[in-house]
Amino acid sequence: MDSSATVTAVERDSQHAHLERMAHPLTIFVCSSFADLSEERQSVVAAIQSLRLQHDAMEFFGARESAPLDACLAEVRRSDVLIVIVGFRYGSFVPGKDLSFSEAEYLEAVSLGKPCLVYLRDPSVPVLIKDVERDAEKVVRLERWKETLQERHTVSLFLDARDLAAQVAKTSTELPSP
Repeated sequence: MDSSATVTAVERDSQHAHLERMAHPLTIFVCSSFADLSEERQSVVAAIQSLRLQHDAMEFFGARESAPLDACLAEVRRSDVLIVIVGFRYGSFVPGKDLSFSEAEYLEAVSLGKPCLVYLRDPSVPVLIKDVERDAEKVVRLERWKETLQERHTVSLFLDARDLAAQVAKTSTELPSP
């Protein structure tokens, strides 16, 4: 088989994947703490929308009869991919558990075998003190979770919302169709 035939086959497969994705767009769940990463979340959602992919995140849930954790996990189950964004805060604990909502969402996705794309804020980037965890228990849990993420995934560091959105957009175009 000559190289031009190989390129043609690769291009044909790529076009087929693109058409398939247009017919059945991926649903991407955005997982992160909220208060410290709201700008990053907005940028990521805009990047996902620009690629004509579906997205979901807690700020779009609206009122629900179910408990907050049940609502989050149901949306994780409906998604195809989880984008995990971690800064310098652990996030809110799930009531009655020693676990943040974000880590619970991540664990649900992992238990279901869903792809997880992990982005960590570059530790060299200065941030406002309000965006840094001060609760000693949460600091320990945050560091432990970051270690787990780095052991299980090839993580990418981001500098700011714009850098993160560009990385997510690039990676999202390489995802397989559902």
